[in-house]
Amino acid sequence: MLSPFAQHLGTNYCPTDVEVLQIKSLISQALHQLLSLDALEKHEENRKPLTSYIDEHKALISPIRRVPLEILSEIFMACLPRDRFCTLSASETPVLLGHICSSWRALSLAIPQLWASLHVVEPLRHEVTAEKVIGQRLDGMKTWLGRSGQCPLSISLHCSLGNHHLTTDEEWAGIVAPPLPPDLFSKELIPFAGRWKHLDLVMYPEGFLALANLTAADVPMLQSVSLFLHLSYFGLDDLDSTQFGILEGPNLSGFATRIPGSLVYSMSGHWKHSLGARSSRSVNCRFTYGQGPSCLFVDDAAESSPSSFLYQLRVPNLRKLVFRGDIFGGSLPPFLSSCKCLDSFDIEGAYITKFHLFEILPTLPATLRHLTIRAARGGPVAGVSDALDNDLLALFTPFADAAQCCSPSLETLTVTCTHQVSDLAIQQFVERRMAMGGSNATPSLKRICFHFQRPMELDLKTVLKPFIDAGLEVETMYILPQPVSAPQSPVAQPIEPVETPGWGLMDTDLSNWSS
Repeated sequence: MLSPFAQHLGTNYCPTDVEVLQIKSLISQALHQLLSLDALEKHEENRKPLTSYIDEHKALISPIRRVPLEILSEIFMACLPRDRFCTLSASETPVLLGHICSSWRALSLAIPQLWASLHVVEPLRHEVTAEKVIGQRLDGMKTWLGRSGQCPLSISLHCSLGNHHLTTDEEWAGIVAPPLPPDLFSKELIPFAGRWKHLDLVMYPEGFLALANLTAADVPMLQSVSLFLHLSYFGLDDLDSTQFGILEGPNLSGFATRIPGSLVYSMSGHWKHSLGARSSRSVNCRFTYGQGPSCLFVDDAAESSPSSFLYQLRVPNLRKLVFRGDIFGGSLPPFLSSCKCLDSFDIEGAYITKFHLFEILPTLPATLRHLTIRAARGGPVAGVSDALDNDLLALFTPFADAAQCCSPSLETLTVTCTHQVSDLAIQQFVERRMAMGGSNATPSLKRICFHFQRPMELDLKTVLKPFIDAGLEVETMYILPQPVSAPQSPVAQPIEPVETPGWGLMDTDLSNWSS
């Protein structure tokens, strides 16, 4: 407040009689305002409990309280991750929902489906506190799975390469705790084997041996298994195909693995019998050979990485086959001949020759509707692209006798990285395919996709416009022709910088369990 005596405040100034009256008047006005503020303060003190009273009663009629528990349970389930399993983390949905209030915690604990999936990463064993951390992780895993009631379980257990146990006293120097058994976590999963539905294991053979005594009767609900064994330091002396009894589960329809080729061959007889027993239904399977990127995988059927494994495999109900790798020994044609229901075939390889393709493609069954031929990603293009020429396309082009045409039911054809197939040959292929069966028949061809390693010869979308208007999808990709420019002298040519691509890193470490 601005006072007319501001310059005298805090000094020894003695006001006159007139000024004393003025000062008393100012004090009276200020006291009146102070009394008003004191009254407001008392009202403010009364306001706080009144506000709390209102808020508490509003909470009683909040819409979320009126949601039936059945609907609230569905909302909880919708909060679960769709593209992964839940992790042992306090920030994961089942735990986080229990932190809202006591009633939500009680409800989350009463919904076993919330706890029916779990991804566990085994802690590193080389830390001084490893024993304590592993104990906490084990307790958390058992508590989590114990809350799943009788629901089928989806479990992922990963042991990193850094967890391989050390082998000498010198290497263990400085480690407070003694070496822990390698099968601590896998053993804890065994009591839940009867409810396994999806199992994803990344571990060493020593950890997998804990599951070796399980049989088909122990895993009645098991539908899929993914197995990746770290074998960088160990051989296969303690591991053979007879210890994969879980792969004979009555409901098993999916199997993926990355194991050395010798074990694949060892398992081939086992899987020939196991898959043969499932001839009445489709099987989902994937094999990856060793540590390399080359593999063969099959959806809704069976697969293997070394192509010779196919010699021993017969899956009559195979629907979709995806081959990644190179063909050796001619095992693919006999295998394809046995696949009478094949609907989709996708082949990719860096060194697949024209001879191989002419050997393979005519053996495709008449049921085939989708065909994809592509060059290997990052590999030499010459292997497949040179093999894809007009002669190859002629295999699928009807001429006078449509019975001589391969894959008469073909609906989609995708060819990538080719420079030998001409646009004219593609035009003839489409025109004759669309004319198959006469004017009253509905053409089976619905989509073509060609990625060329050459410039455009014909505008296919123009010449094929009548078929495109009728519903045919046409996708083409060409390289642009190189512009012609006057050559420069070596002195005048600029030096272009060379860019070296880097490698991206993926962080797969997960949060620790919060106790």
